[in-house]
Formats: sequence, C-alpha cells, structure tokens
Amino acid sequence: MITPLTIVLPLISGVFFPYHGLPEWLRQVAALLPLKWVVQGMHAVFLPQSFASVEQPDLGLVALVLAGWCLMALVLCLATFRFADRRDG
Repeated sequence: MITPLTIVLPLISGVFFPYHGLPEWLRQVAALLPLKWVVQGMHAVFLPQSFASVEQPDLGLVALVLAGWCLMALVLCLATFRFADRRDG
C-alpha cells in the first residue's frame, strides 16, 4: 500500500509536473497534503527568477500550512506515543 502512495503523491504535488497544469479537483486534493507545500517552498528558493512568472507561491502561506502540519504531527505523537517500562518487557 505504501509504494503506490509514494508514486502518486509526487505526481500530484508538483514535483515532476507543474502544479497549475493539474485538473482543479486534483489540485484541491494535493493542497491537503504537506508535500505540495514543501515543493512550492523549494521552487521559490531554488528555481531561477525566470520561473517567477510561472509559479509565485505565497511563502507566508506555505510557512503557515507547514507549521500547521508540524503542530498536528506533534499533537498526534504526544497523544499516541508511550514509553515502555523496561520492567514490563
């Protein structure tokens, strides 16, 4: 199950194909995933200035969404992770 997921996620997140070239419904699905936001931030940092006309992400929104994902992951980890007592094992 993991392998198909790792193949599909980069395809819809703008890693290999331009994000704006995807159908609208697929862009909405990709916008829910953190990889899309990471890719937009990386594009803003590493692509040359000539690509600014193609893709101009709002870096404040990118940072806010990624911070939200980090916060959700932290809360989930704190709620579910428990240390095992060595005497129990």
